[in-house]
Amino acid sequence: MLASPDHQSSAQLESLVADTQKRNYGIKDEIKSLERDAAREPNNSFKQTQVEALKRSFTNQLKEFQQEEAEYSRRYRDAIARQYRIVNPDATEQEVNEAANADWGNEGIFQQAVS
Repeated sequence: MLASPDHQSSAQLESLVADTQKRNYGIKDEIKSLERDAAREPNNSFKQTQVEALKRSFTNQLKEFQQEEAEYSRRYRDAIARQYRIVNPDATEQEVNEAANADWGNEGIFQQAVS
């Protein structure tokens, strides 16, 4: 998907990210509900311990997901920058950075060069 970010792949990725965000919000709500339930029984340390472990696990998984998302974004921008340098070998670093951060949509850099 990274090598050729076509419209279908981009739409699929956006859908997956949106679905993941919905699930994350749902999990957060469930954890808050469990925390409220555990707070009703302050003498039940077993529930408190389980909820805290679950919350830590979710937070760690969320951090890993965010790191992976950031890494994907960086690799995507790097790929765009490489492609832009191929198509425009005399481009300045500022032009390359602007291209790497631009939304190329369906077009792509190589397609633009052919046009």
